[in-house]
Amino acid sequence: FIVLTKGKTPIISSSIQKVTKSEYSHASISFDHSLKELYSYNFRKENLGFVMEKLETIKDVPISVWCFFAESEVVENMKKKVYDFKTHDTHYDFRMLPRFIRKKDIKPDDNEYNQVCSTFVDTVLKAGNINLVRDINMPSPADIYDGIKTRANTIFRVYDGPAGQYNGSKVKKKIDYLLNKDTTEAVNEACKDVKTARKFVREVEKLAKRYDANYFIVTDGASGIHNNGN
Repeated sequence: FIVLTKGKTPIISSSIQKVTKSEYSHASISFDHSLKELYSYNFRKENLGFVMEKLETIKDVPISVWCFFAESEVVENMKKKVYDFKTHDTHYDFRMLPRFIRKKDIKPDDNEYNQVCSTFVDTVLKAGNINLVRDINMPSPADIYDGIKTRANTIFRVYDGPAGQYNGSKVKKKIDYLLNKDTTEAVNEACKDVKTARKFVREVEKLAKRYDANYFIVTDGASGIHNNGN
């Protein structure tokens, strides 16, 4: 689950919303429909870095919740990445905000544990080979939202409203419905881009020639066929 928040913090949230021209100012990720364990980065005095958030603490704040489906191996890789952050010293990197403002897409340093909420979510997703932000090095919540919008059949909005009114049981019913829809795809099922698809088809063609094999291949970005009489 990806959770995007329409934050109300006077300085940080309003600055991010203004600079990115988006209503979203915070991003989190979870593996549980109840959102009891919601992972992100925060800048509260008691914890400046990786946090496990609680929806109860932001009852009146509007949130949007999206879900996607992936193979168990993909999910496990993302969970391992979260655990990695959980077991290391982490720091909220305040230096990123001025770079957002100046539109300087270069992280302040190479320390993976110095993050902000959106870069953390992007890091976890990429641990499962899920890239929503293309080649952006320092994505904002708006960039993640833009990426979500391009995945119509793989990422689904399951809730939109105040955090305090989120109902995990109702969301579970929506998830069960989506799982049984013929048009629902796993997030890592679709071809990443046409270039990747064409490369894959070329590799299949080379193998087929080597072994004099017939093949018929169709992807969502390219296709190929060879038939020697069968």
